[in-house]
Amino acid sequence: MKSELEQFIKNSSLSDEDKNLWSLVLGKLNDEQAKIFSDFIEDKEENLHLITQNIKAKKEALEKGDEKMMEDILEQEEND
Repeated sequence: MKSELEQFIKNSSLSDEDKNLWSLVLGKLNDEQAKIFSDFIEDKEENLHLITQNIKAKKEALEKGDEKMMEDILEQEEND
């Protein structure tokens, strides 16, 4: 499952920077966690781009130590 997701990301239209981000993310996931991402993405570029933007936003909030930003992201997830 993880290797299929890695291959899909590798062949996607994501920028090299975003592909590198995914490489870091996938390196920390076990197979069950990778399956959750794979099930959401469903081999659709649009879904891959959505989750990539979400990961980048969370990464930015963590790097800045911005709790409000993270709360806003999580609230938006609950409402989507």
